[in-house]
Amino acid sequence: MPRKPDKREQKRIDKHNLEEESRRAKAILMVKDGRSFREVAAVLDRSHMYVAYWTGIAMEKRVRRFIPAEGWRDLIKVKKPGPPAGRYMKRELYRAKAVGAKQTYPNMGCAKLVKICELAISGPTLCGILKSEGLIEPRKKAKREGKRFRAGKPNDMWQIDYVHLGHGYNLLTVLDDCSGKILSWNLRRMTKLEDVLEILDECFREYGTPRTILSDHGTQWYATRGGDSRFDEMCLDKGIKHIMGRIRHPQTQGKAERFHGVLKKETNILGIADRREKGKVLEDYVRFYNGVRPHWGIGLKVPNSVYYAVI
Repeated sequence: MPRKPDKREQKRIDKHNLEEESRRAKAILMVKDGRSFREVAAVLDRSHMYVAYWTGIAMEKRVRRFIPAEGWRDLIKVKKPGPPAGRYMKRELYRAKAVGAKQTYPNMGCAKLVKICELAISGPTLCGILKSEGLIEPRKKAKREGKRFRAGKPNDMWQIDYVHLGHGYNLLTVLDDCSGKILSWNLRRMTKLEDVLEILDECFREYGTPRTILSDHGTQWYATRGGDSRFDEMCLDKGIKHIMGRIRHPQTQGKAERFHGVLKKETNILGIADRREKGKVLEDYVRFYNGVRPHWGIGLKVPNSVYYAVI
């Protein structure tokens, strides 16, 4: 089925046509006011033959006194509304690569697909190809609420959060707030403070200590009966500031929550019961998330490039 130009392309074509029609009308009206073809051509940055041609089109009769015919504006309209209906050559050239990229990363957006697969087309062009193939459907953008925050440099702040991954296994995610890099992907059945301290100690040895750790009010790092918890004592000993998000407000740990969401969406990790297989899927995906998958929050860069470029 022939396809019409997309909205942005049609808007550009309409603007060009309107400018050309306006230029032709100015030429006719300036000649009517008594100016010569060459004078008008100099003003409009066109040739005198251009002015003579469109003035002649608008004349009802070639008489000594120039009088534009009725409906002369209709005569000077651009007759070609845009490119011919059908498929564009560039889209045809990249159609197979575009479909293959979407099949490889079915949950990825168009701009990220262009970045990952190194396609020599723009995001909107890729969207047009995928829409024509029925692989994506247009959707309205959800309104974003609230202010966004990102730490100024790596290790300024770490986000820490637990998520259940099915079959009794839990993942403690330690994420750098500036780059979005996943620093730890330990998979365990227990979620006790001893596990948290052991995992964090491994992170400290590999990446150094952060200035701040952001958590929720989980019992692993929050003293439910008042006073400082052992987690706070560890932070005080390491010179780390511990801050907690608002109760029942997971958006505060939004980057860690986002990672948990895409992990569940883009892998089959919830359905895997074997610990070794689940760990392999998790390790592969963290490597992909840190080193291949571009992120909007850091300008479609990958977390590894941002983290190691600054520290």
